[in-house]
Amino acid sequence: MNEQKKNDRVTKMIEYGTWIFAKTYAKSSPHEYALLKTHPELKDDFMELARCIFEEGYDEWFYGRRYKYLKVGDFKYWSMDRTIETTDLINRVPYDESNVESWAEKRMKECNIK
Repeated sequence: MNEQKKNDRVTKMIEYGTWIFAKTYAKSSPHEYALLKTHPELKDDFMELARCIFEEGYDEWFYGRRYKYLKVGDFKYWSMDRTIETTDLINRVPYDESNVESWAEKRMKECNIK
């Protein structure tokens, strides 16, 4: 796949995917996630983002476990699955850690979380 088509697919998933605020982790580890099952029309784009995370991402530790992360725009994306093929959920959070708290507060208000 050429670079432009890859970038178009990743951008399409990021822009048109439904990113759900993870209410359970709102205060301890705020982030959003997208589920493959809610995006059947974006399956190829979802899987391309997963492929980029696994093949082009960087390692970062979270609670004693290493995951692959990928910075795209203002967010970093990651999967907690072990392979591209088994990825059915992709997480994201603002890349700039100094913005996470204000971003999370805004998202919590939008979701009526106190």
